[in-house]
Amino acid sequence: MSWVLAVLFLFLHSGCGLLNYNSFKKENGNYIRHYNSCGPDAIQDAMKALENKLISKKNISTEIQSNGNVRRTLIAAIVHHNGLWVTFPSELKKYFSDREYEVTNTTLDSLVEGDVAIVLIKGRIVYGEWHWITWPTYSKEKIKNYYKHTDTSVIKVYKIKKRAAN
Repeated sequence: MSWVLAVLFLFLHSGCGLLNYNSFKKENGNYIRHYNSCGPDAIQDAMKALENKLISKKNISTEIQSNGNVRRTLIAAIVHHNGLWVTFPSELKKYFSDREYEVTNTTLDSLVEGDVAIVLIKGRIVYGEWHWITWPTYSKEKIKNYYKHTDTSVIKVYKIKKRAAN
């Protein structure tokens, strides 16, 4: 009887991830769903601006996921299957740090021509409206008004620049 209660407890306290098993498809150990998420998309835009180089979102996502998917999987299983799209700030910082870039916190309004930044914005939390977007790929006005149906809040702005040579 206790195992029935345990299973019932787990089922009632889990997110929709258990019901959306197709979201968990993998290729070579990586979640396919993450390949086209906004994190790899924003990193791709930033690398185009920084190095005039096009890196595939799949390669970016594969590198991010190579450091582990525990947090992503937990969010997807417990909260919502769209958690597989999440790119955490630490993952974004590591991607650039590994390429000899410095990532610093700043504000959107302080960015000037020649700067490159990745911005985390949110709309309605209930709908999971969180998004990474790149400046100058998108204008400050577009970033501040990204969500048309609700206010857009700028949560974090990460300025990315090449580390000074020692």
